[in-house]
This record gives sequence, C-alpha cells and structure tokens, in this order.
Amino acid sequence: MIKRSIPAVHRAAQVVAIRAAWEQWLGSLRTLTCLVLLLLFSTSASAVCGMMPNYSEGATINIDMGRITVPANATIGQAFYKKEFPITGNFFAIVACAPGDATQWRVTMGAATTLANVYTTNIAGIGMRTSWVPGASAAPLYAGDSTVWRLGMPNVSGNSNSLAVNVGGTVVVELVKLTSQDKVGSGTLAGGTYTQNVAQSTYPFNTGVFLSTRIAGGGSEIVPETGTCSVSDLTVTMAPASLGQFHGVGSSSGDTAFPIVFTCSGANGAVVMTINGDKVMSDGSLGLVKPQSGANNASCIALQIIDGDTGNPVVLGAKSQVGSVLNNATTFNLPYHVRYYQSEGGANCVAPGLVKGTATVTVSYQ
Repeated sequence: MIKRSIPAVHRAAQVVAIRAAWEQWLGSLRTLTCLVLLLLFSTSASAVCGMMPNYSEGATINIDMGRITVPANATIGQAFYKKEFPITGNFFAIVACAPGDATQWRVTMGAATTLANVYTTNIAGIGMRTSWVPGASAAPLYAGDSTVWRLGMPNVSGNSNSLAVNVGGTVVVELVKLTSQDKVGSGTLAGGTYTQNVAQSTYPFNTGVFLSTRIAGGGSEIVPETGTCSVSDLTVTMAPASLGQFHGVGSSSGDTAFPIVFTCSGANGAVVMTINGDKVMSDGSLGLVKPQSGANNASCIALQIIDGDTGNPVVLGAKSQVGSVLNNATTFNLPYHVRYYQSEGGANCVAPGLVKGTATVTVSYQ
C-alpha cells in the first residue's frame, strides 16, 4: 500500500533538488517511472546503503500462519512447514549506494541457532527461517544476512553509478524442528516484528526499513503431533452353543479367542486403549455387551469380553495402558476372548437364535 502519493512532476523536482545538493557525491541521476522500485543511487563513500530523507516507505508482510501441526516423524533440523507470502501493493523508497554496497536484513525476534539462517521462536524446539525471493527464478535472500547489490542480479537494473531493485516477489517462511518431539512445545507464536530489511545510516542519509515481517498476536498456533495409530475392523465368528450349557445367570459357553492388532507411529510414549459397547451393566463391569435385537435373535444372552492376558472381564469404557511406542513405531497384538453369557434368569428365559454385538476399540497416546 502506498502511504505517500508521489506525482511524477513532484518526484522529478525532488530528484533535481537532491542532485543539486549532492552533485559531486551522487553524480548523474536517472529518471525512473515505476514506483514499485527500491532505487539505489551511487556513492563511493561507504560500503553500506543509506535511506534518503522523506523516502522511507516499505513493505510490511503479515506472516500469520494459522494452526500448524509438528509432524511426529519430522527429523531434527527438518523444515516441516513452509508458506509463501506474496508482496502485494506499491512501495516507494530511495536509498543511496553504489553497486557492491550492502543492506542488512536483521532478525529482531529470536536468537541464532547452529542451523543456517534459523532463529529460535518463543515455542520450545521450533525455529524460523525467513527469505525473500525478489522475483521469478531469483535466488532467495535470507534474514540474518547482508545483501550486496550488483548489476546482473535478478530484478536489478541500472548502471555502474546507480541501481534499481524491484521491491516485489515473495517472502517465504519456514518452520524448523530443533529438538526431539517430546521436547517440542505448544502454544501461540509471539506477536510482533520478526525481521527488518534495513538501509543503514550513512551521512547525510537516514536509517530506513524497506521490508519487514511481522505476526499479529494469536495468528499462529503450534501443536506437536503425538502420534497416530491404525486399527482395522475385526469380525469374530463364534461357534454355536447348546441351550443345555446355560443354567442360570452367569453361566457361559462358546469361549472364542481373537486378537486386537494395531500399529502406532510417532513420538515415544504410552499407548492407552478403551473397549466400549452397549453395556449390560451401567458401570461397564463384567465386560458384558448387549446383543442386537431382532426376530431371529436369542434371548437372555449377552456377549462377554475377557482380557486374554489376565483372564478377567474387561471394564467397558475404562482406559488401560497397553504399552509404549518405542523407536517411533510399535505394533501391538493383544489377546482377548469373547463368549456367550447368560445375563437374565427366569423360566425358559434362554431361547435359541443369533447373538450379534458390536464393541468399539479406541487407541490413543497418553
């Protein structure tokens, strides 16, 4: 967005005035008609570029990224997230420097790490790398580095006395994993200015910022992924049981073994499993699942789920720790049994028919 309108005639007058004041220092000036430029004029007095008075317009890029998940399988040093932010709008700034002079892209939020151009954030274990790609096929310029401007660089025009650099293109932000998953923090990235591309003060010019990046408070949330588990559906077919095997509430028959098999991958940690269903007992005790109703279904018979390791009925709806993920992936093969269980009494209560029931297995990280 142009903060200050600079008509062509007024701008020409400004340039003439500058040339009159600093004729022997600046040399001849070329007239440029495009305002979407960072104009770099020659000077042999300094190796840095200075901002001309009254021309301090610059682009401020909002780098809010929304909600970001840190993948559990991302390695330390890996850039697990990348987003491009186009530089839109028109900006006008004039700095004075000769080809070979430099500007400094300063990082104002975070500290340097051992990784190139990666700086810490307020979230533990998360770093940020920021770059500017001035145009198509241009090499990126990285925050934390100085930029030396020369003829022949992409989007640079002019001559040996003055340069013009297009202030457009794209800002690229990468988030980098700095530590193991269990040490990665969570929360909102701090709001404020993260980088400033600065033309330094060199007499008689001022210090000015022609490109900066910032995050509005609450605009980016980091959430570490704890891991994922894959559980497939399973159908257990039970053999028939005779009516004579049921002689009162609590009698059972038809014990059938089945495994619950699943794989978890991600950060090391405890794995918790819950088995639930339509409970006969309100508290889930005895592991009794109500059968489905139907004209051809048996009566007074429920399905009881037994833990194969302990021989005890499971408690439906209760969480139990079944193991841990080690070395980023673990496959679990847990033994269980299911059997017919007489859940009601009375004369001629048990009648023959089908017994069908459904249980749900939920697996999660602790």
